[in-house]
Amino acid sequence: MARAKDASIPDDEKLFRTLPAGKYRDSIVLPEAIEVEGTSCYRGSVCETPEAALAHARTLRPMDEAVAGVTVGALPKGEITTDGGGKWIVFVEDLPEDGNDAHCEIRFGKPGTGQSWPSKRNARSFLRSTIARTFSVILLP
Repeated sequence: MARAKDASIPDDEKLFRTLPAGKYRDSIVLPEAIEVEGTSCYRGSVCETPEAALAHARTLRPMDEAVAGVTVGALPKGEITTDGGGKWIVFVEDLPEDGNDAHCEIRFGKPGTGQSWPSKRNARSFLRSTIARTFSVILLP
C-alpha cells in the first residue's frame, strides 16, 4: 500500500527524473524528456539519491541510464505566457504508488481551472523547453 499523499512538496526538495539515451546531452536535459501529460519524478525526501532513483527506474524501464535533478523551487512560479499568448502554471503533485512511494509529477494547468494539457504544438514545445531548462543531469552512465 502506498503512503498517504502530501498536500504540497517543499520548494527545497530535490526531484529526480531518470532518462534514457537520447533525452539528454552532457548535463543538458532535452525538451523531449518532459511529458506534457505529467513528467514523472522521484521525490528526494523519499528516494534520497539519484542512484536509488535509477535503480528503481531500471526495474520498470531498463533503458534509463542517467538522472536529472531539480528542486521544486527552481520550477517556474506564477503564470507562464507562451509565445502564442496562452497562460499556464506549473505545479508538482505528490502521487505515491504501490511500489513507488517517491512518485510525483510535474504538471501544467490553466490559471484558475486546474490541471490541463496544452493541445497546441507550439505551447507544448514552449512548456517542455521551459521545464527542461530547469533540470541538470546529475548522474551520467
